[in-house]
Amino acid sequence: MRRPWGVVLASILTAGSGVGMAVLAVLSGLAGHGQFSGGVAVMLGIYALGLFWAAWGMWRMSMFARGPILATALLQLAVLSGYLTGPSSWVAYLLAVVPLLTGVAVMWPSTRTALLDRGADAQNELDPAPTGTEPEPDGAR
Repeated sequence: MRRPWGVVLASILTAGSGVGMAVLAVLSGLAGHGQFSGGVAVMLGIYALGLFWAAWGMWRMSMFARGPILATALLQLAVLSGYLTGPSSWVAYLLAVVPLLTGVAVMWPSTRTALLDRGADAQNELDPAPTGTEPEPDGAR
């Protein structure tokens, strides 16, 4: 099965974001601020697992992965928007490229078409009876 560039890019960037969140989770856990750092580490770890799950779903070309990937990309942009001013704003602009590209890739028309076609193929595989051979309901004659 050939994957369109949008599916590949969205999968890779989402998995990369998951790696980044996992690294942040470990760093937060090692920060040594007691329960607060532990709680933040757990939440970032859960978020990283969600990103990995969404990236895996997109790689499998599941239409259901599209929503979580777009939602997390928008969430990351919202968080980064708070850092777009200040002395190190160039870092935020650099990091904002990842969710922007992810959002564009997941919303690209060829990505949507491929995911819809994959969903239709999966539905056809699940359909046990070929079209036109459905049994007649009782009392139809």
